[in-house]
Amino acid sequence: MPRRLPDHFSLDRERSNAADSVIYRTLLGRPGQPMPTDFATLAAGIAIAGGLIGTGMAQSGIGAAGMGIIAEKPEKFGQVLFFFVIPETLWIIGFVLGIILLLGIL
Repeated sequence: MPRRLPDHFSLDRERSNAADSVIYRTLLGRPGQPMPTDFATLAAGIAIAGGLIGTGMAQSGIGAAGMGIIAEKPEKFGQVLFFFVIPETLWIIGFVLGIILLLGIL
């Protein structure tokens, strides 16, 4: 005797559309909305990459100088750590801008 699937597994068109709307709510957009254009995707990639590259460049100089300061004055560790963390905001800003571009908020 074959097993009968529960009602929530039925192939009803309305339920299928409701499930699709839940599944496809991602960064790629919702059903019925256009996908991000190629230029928006490229701009988001440039924004994120620029933030990451800028962070790396800033932290390379700060890290080298910070190690020299800590070697001479270990009590300055907190201050050096603070200055080392400040450039991290660059990648956060780049990431947020990339998401804004992908979602088409602006």
